[in-house]
Amino acid sequence: MRTTAIMLFLYCLLYIMEASPASANKFHHQATIDNITQTTIVIDDREHRLTASVRFYSANNKEISREAFAKGQKINFELNEKNELVSVWQYAPQRE
Repeated sequence: MRTTAIMLFLYCLLYIMEASPASANKFHHQATIDNITQTTIVIDDREHRLTASVRFYSANNKEISREAFAKGQKINFELNEKNELVSVWQYAPQRE
């Protein structure tokens, strides 16, 4: 019984940590690309480096290449704790 209670506590703690804003990546909506290179993207006048494992996605969540993104394009993106881009999506307006 004690082992079950400990395991349940640890599971709940892990769930809380994953859902916590402190441990989650920052997610931004409706940003605009000011400039894009092989290693950086300038978004709303802030330069962000691309991580080595950065992933690019279409508006329907299919993985695509960096070349599908251009200056002036609206995007969604995730940053890690170092303000590096870990994922970038083509912007899709919310459906009502």
